[in-house]
Amino acid sequence: MSRLIFSIYEDVNDNSVTSYKKQQLFKFKDILSNFQEIYAKKCNAEYKLVQTYSTKIFNEYDSIQFNKIKYLYEFSKDYDEVLYLDLDVLPKKDIPNIFDTYDFSKLICFFENCEKRMFDLFPNKDEKYRYINELDHMSWWIKMAAKNSMLLLEDYTLSNYIINTGVIGANFETMKRINFTNELTNMNNLLEEAKEDNLYPPESSQFFRPNNEIYFTYLVEKKNIAHEKLDESWNYILDDIRLKDNNQANFLHIINKDFNSYLDF
Repeated sequence: MSRLIFSIYEDVNDNSVTSYKKQQLFKFKDILSNFQEIYAKKCNAEYKLVQTYSTKIFNEYDSIQFNKIKYLYEFSKDYDEVLYLDLDVLPKKDIPNIFDTYDFSKLICFFENCEKRMFDLFPNKDEKYRYINELDHMSWWIKMAAKNSMLLLEDYTLSNYIINTGVIGANFETMKRINFTNELTNMNNLLEEAKEDNLYPPESSQFFRPNNEIYFTYLVEKKNIAHEKLDESWNYILDDIRLKDNNQANFLHIINKDFNSYLDF
């Protein structure tokens, strides 16, 4: 059984990422990849840090996000089981082998329940909708709305979920069926149509734009891809709202890039 864990690092030279995040990733990339490589060895898996320039699709940040799906497909041709980790995903010490914990004959990823998370964060209805009106194109709520609008146009069942692509496990059969790259043009066209014809108010739909998580979730739900939902401990997201580490977490996904606060496990 051949296994691979991989991540991607590329310099971002445009304004699609803040200067702080660029600096943090550049400063910590060797440390971060070392943590991931140590974990790969514990899993009897090979490790690769892909450092190359992606074909520019939209902006430099989005290009990296789209190309990680492409690399996942390409690597799955050569390895039986492949796990992708964003570079800002840190495995903690002495955690289980994820390949033995989940069935990699299915898609493995974390499904964010956007409605539940919104309710948990903002139980007061007025506060919730005031927050929605302050979102942007990167917000998980907006991504869910865009994905659902695309599904609605084709009469598929809607859900409250969006897949966070910071941690994805798969094999070749799964990635071949998802067929992400070949579906890209159709999804771009469908999203453009969804901006005008959707369930959501203009305050939300104005932020609909091509995004790997919108498209990946759309394809998984549309094609009814067999999957196992990762427990949140395997993609515990630390962002500007959630700042506190969970001692039970296996993978810390440090979206806020405050790596100094979490490197000492």
